[in-house]
Amino acid sequence: MKSLFKSCAALAAFVLLSTAVWAADPSGTWKFSPGGDAPESTLVLAVTDGRLGGSIITPGRNGKESSIKVASASLKGDVVSFTVNRTVKKEKVVTKYSGRLEGDTITGKIESPAGADGTSLAREWVAHRSR
Repeated sequence: MKSLFKSCAALAAFVLLSTAVWAADPSGTWKFSPGGDAPESTLVLAVTDGRLGGSIITPGRNGKESSIKVASASLKGDVVSFTVNRTVKKEKVVTKYSGRLEGDTITGKIESPAGADGTSLAREWVAHRSR
C-alpha cells in the first residue's frame, strides 16, 4: 500500500511540475508598444536547447524594419527578462525588459537610460502573443 501511495504521489508531483514548465513557455510572436507615441514593435521569442533567445523588430523610417537580437535572455518560472543593446550617436544604450508571463500576455517594465547622468527611465509594457 505504501508503494502505491508513493507512486501516486510521484505521478502527481510530475504532472504538477510538467504543467508549470509548459504553462510558462514564452515561445512565439508578441506585439507591444514600447510607450509614448512609439509605433508597435514585434518581439519574437524561442526556447532552443533550454535557452531563451529572440529578437525585436521595430518599424523604421521609410517603411524599413530593424531587427535587433535580444541578449541575456532568461525565463525563471513565469518571469521573462532580456536586454536589447543599441548604439545611438556612438554610445552604447542598454534597455532592460522584464515581465510576468500569463497565458498569451507578458506584463512588466522597460528600463532604459534617460540621460548622461546615468539616470534611468522605467515604463510599463504589455505584450500580447499574436502567434
